[in-house]
Amino acid sequence: MEDADDARRNAALAASLDRLQFVLLNALDSEYGRQIVEDELLLPGDSAKPGIKPSKNESAPSAKRKRLEHCAQCKLEFDVATNGMDECVWHSVPSAKHWPNDIHHPLRENDTGKKLAEKDLSAPKFRTCGQCTQEFDVTKNRNGSCFWHDGALDVIDADESKAKSPDAFQWSCCQKPGGATGCKVTRHNTKVPSGKRLVSWNHPHALPAGAGLAFATLD
Repeated sequence: MEDADDARRNAALAASLDRLQFVLLNALDSEYGRQIVEDELLLPGDSAKPGIKPSKNESAPSAKRKRLEHCAQCKLEFDVATNGMDECVWHSVPSAKHWPNDIHHPLRENDTGKKLAEKDLSAPKFRTCGQCTQEFDVTKNRNGSCFWHDGALDVIDADESKAKSPDAFQWSCCQKPGGATGCKVTRHNTKVPSGKRLVSWNHPHALPAGAGLAFATLD
């Protein structure tokens, strides 16, 4: 059974490069952490010398950074001290598949992230969700934003007068009426789930937002 030291060591070895860089940037916010980074990473000739603490009047641009940065992915300003998982939603947009993690990445001159972000600046802010068919703001897309059904619509009333009414169907995924709010709660996705096709209802205005009725597989 591994002890706490082994667990911490294994977690550090298993962390991705992006995560390690994020932790290292956060370490710069404390005097103790900044001193360790200076001792280990700064080369001779850098403005902050290893092992020497800069005076209050001495500037150390390599060790001190802005508290607020602009993200290279979503272009939004964020607080580097509180930047955590699930903060950045840029990677969920189909046109930007370059980022494996959903944390903000500081914008730097001449880096790959900056070039990729600038390439996608023309991407629209609002997209249509392929799951619930609602329009959403990609900068505010979070887990819990989208309510939809991933099952098929089964006919429960063969009356021809109700053939295109939600009341004539039942969702196979949750056994709820056709007009029920989606049983799956996720973030929005612009891709249409596999096997779904457009269904036209007689009274679409009567359906609740997020009901997920626009795309369904009719058996």
